[in-house]
Amino acid sequence: WTWDTLYNVGSYYQYYPSIAARPNGNNVHIVWRGRNSSAPTYYQVRHIESTNSGATWGSVTTLSTNTADYCYDASCDVDNNNNVYVVWRQDPVGITYERGYYRARLSGTWGSIETFSHNNNTYCYDPDIEVNDAGTTAYVTYRQYATTTVPYIAWERHRTLPSGAWSTQDSWATAAWGGSYKYDVSCHLDASGNLHGTFRSYTPTSPSRYEACYRRRTSSGTWDGIEQISTNPAGYFYRPQGVTTPNGSFWATWYGHDGSPTYYNIWYSVGSPPVPNDVGVVAI
Repeated sequence: WTWDTLYNVGSYYQYYPSIAARPNGNNVHIVWRGRNSSAPTYYQVRHIESTNSGATWGSVTTLSTNTADYCYDASCDVDNNNNVYVVWRQDPVGITYERGYYRARLSGTWGSIETFSHNNNTYCYDPDIEVNDAGTTAYVTYRQYATTTVPYIAWERHRTLPSGAWSTQDSWATAAWGGSYKYDVSCHLDASGNLHGTFRSYTPTSPSRYEACYRRRTSSGTWDGIEQISTNPAGYFYRPQGVTTPNGSFWATWYGHDGSPTYYNIWYSVGSPPVPNDVGVVAI
């Protein structure tokens, strides 16, 4: 392992990077939120690219355009043609509710900013984006209130690239399952076009403890049942996420504690969707 400072602007803080690599090339892309002398108060979303597997890096591009807004939770992906897709949440000045935004660089040119969150009257959090290698379809997952009184649930939208309209929002994890809000929503798209979603929630068998949970959207657009992929006897788990392997297994990881002791550990589990066939949960 080697490491180096990628972006250092003195006393201005930078947070929460997201990284994506071109599937068939040497391009690496990183996005994050941070401040600098041009926007010393409000966090903006920024992007940087390496065209030679990280040997050198290009200039930084600021993707959010309103320097009076706070931006958070940037996520990115890239396709075989080195088109870059970025989502983030933003707190627009003068507007009560945070929204989900999308911006793409196609054929080397950054397009306009679009809103992907479906309800401008409730908060949007945890945006994540996945794009197939061919660059023909983009998927976003996020959590948002259904209304101002219905709690956070997990949503999915997708679009045909480069410029198709966003699909009608699809709720794939609601309070009806587990009786609680859904948090830490994340997704992964496999080579067959199946979308794998993870989140944390109370569950029917764990009604007072947050568990790592999973649900798959098949390439045909149907959702399998929700699965609880952790079993926590006394603690809480957070921020599950995962990837698939070529043989179809889904590997998930998260952090948290199981009550003995209460220190946070890193955990993982592996299964074969749609029925996980869990081989066990292990603290690393």
